[in-house]
Amino acid sequence: MISCWLSQKDNWPLGKCFYDNSVPEPDLALQEPVLTLTAGSAGEFTFSISPTQLYYDSFRQLVSIITVVRDGKILWEGRIIDEEMDFFKQKKFTCEGALAYFNDTIQFGVSDSSDLRVFLESVISVHNAQCGVGTENAEKHKIFKIGYVSPIVTGITDDPFSIEIGNTTMEVMNSILDRYEGMFYITWDIYGNKSLNFYYEDDPEKDAIFGVAKQDIVFGKNLLDYAHSYDVTELCTAVMPIGGEIEYEEEDEEGNKINKSKPLALESLEGDFEGHIKGTGFIMSEEAVATNGWIVKKIDFSEVTDIETLYYLGKAYLERGQFANMEIEISAFDMAHLNSKIDGLPIIEE
Repeated sequence: MISCWLSQKDNWPLGKCFYDNSVPEPDLALQEPVLTLTAGSAGEFTFSISPTQLYYDSFRQLVSIITVVRDGKILWEGRIIDEEMDFFKQKKFTCEGALAYFNDTIQFGVSDSSDLRVFLESVISVHNAQCGVGTENAEKHKIFKIGYVSPIVTGITDDPFSIEIGNTTMEVMNSILDRYEGMFYITWDIYGNKSLNFYYEDDPEKDAIFGVAKQDIVFGKNLLDYAHSYDVTELCTAVMPIGGEIEYEEEDEEGNKINKSKPLALESLEGDFEGHIKGTGFIMSEEAVATNGWIVKKIDFSEVTDIETLYYLGKAYLERGQFANMEIEISAFDMAHLNSKIDGLPIIEE
């Protein structure tokens, strides 16, 4: 049995069942649902609904959390990133998987470790903190813990792991993949809590976990004659502006002054500036965070060496960046698919 669930950060992981292939209810029908699962990637879920769908008006980009459950176990979770509506008011949604949550947070360049598990625990701790872990407004669906890490890549001392300031958590994870042939993989417990796992390419446990590398849950194809879509992949609700290099003095262990340089950031910005989180490098839009959650981007202003100028440039970018782009496109329409009946979501393995 396969079912699909709709929730938001306030009621995750509980929510509304909007599809169940064991219940032939027309008001819980989906058109052309396709779930693509590829080992080591976030995966993608696309589906369409008609105006008669029970929860037609409940799906919202970035806000809605979609969970696919098979035989009582979570198979996949993600969020809506794209919505289209055709001439007949059918809505088509594209969802990205939970690994993409790591695009929403950034690292501060302070973690160095020669052990991959220790390093990942530090990285995930910074990620979780930006998702409000332990607070009333926490985005609990974005919070992870470290699960299995291949023993073959732990305890390495020759080349310690490090982070550049302002890198997204996803960029840090990709740097690990660049070093090792392996993959990240999410597992869920019965309460929906996530574990991030790392499997080295030659790990004997990997084949037992993954089996086939890719599988699609698929039904049908359709073309729309008129569609308007909203792209939110460039949306951000907070920014971390980084300026040019500034010089400063620092004393060594013997008390000698050493000249150093570092990129200008907003941690030392004094006074009340709208949206600036004091003591940090972040500028946030409270309204946008309340609506879409915490999605931060690093913005480079390498020619700026004045901290207030850096703030105002970052603020201007944030005010432009939190609105989705809209596109209109025209294509053909295949009438033969209008009355297609959905019997289920068969798994097709490649």
